[in-house]
Amino acid sequence: EKEFREKEEELLKEERLTPWNVDTICQEGKSKTIINKAPPPPKELTDDERADKQQEFSKKYRDEIRKYGMMQRYDDSLSYLQERPHLVCEETANYLVIWCIDLEVEEKHDLMKHVSHQTIVMQFILELARSLKQDPRSCVRAFFSRIKIGEKQYMDAFNDELSSFRGRIKERAEARIEEAVKEYEEEERQ
Repeated sequence: EKEFREKEEELLKEERLTPWNVDTICQEGKSKTIINKAPPPPKELTDDERADKQQEFSKKYRDEIRKYGMMQRYDDSLSYLQERPHLVCEETANYLVIWCIDLEVEEKHDLMKHVSHQTIVMQFILELARSLKQDPRSCVRAFFSRIKIGEKQYMDAFNDELSSFRGRIKERAEARIEEAVKEYEEEERQ
């Protein structure tokens, strides 16, 4: 025990004689270790849940999506999406597709061509996010920098997708008009 006391006194003396600096004065107040875990994959929604989610999203952000759909310059689209990252999602792309079909049915071809371009921009951002396995909001700048650089292969793929999308829109609009005509004719018969 005597030996223990001597060692303790020796340590206290040594502690008093050590010069003061940040390491000797400060003591750790609290220590905490946080381990980030990947979020669980989102649960698969049923068709009804997906439709409800789409409808709710469309109602809430209709005006913002329409404003995005009317933009013409890449810089404007980039800054708009960066200010409103909640718009970078499947629901926005779905709304734009439906809007394109509606415009084609109403025979507003020029406006449909413009909105279809913005639709493909959104779909390419979402596809880039899928291929990189990242959140779509983090891929907005990457997409626009690729488009501005104008890589020939990327631009060709973009323009091919745009023209085939416009073709699909026209087909769907024609099918919708035919359905409406058939419904009208059946009502007339009754």
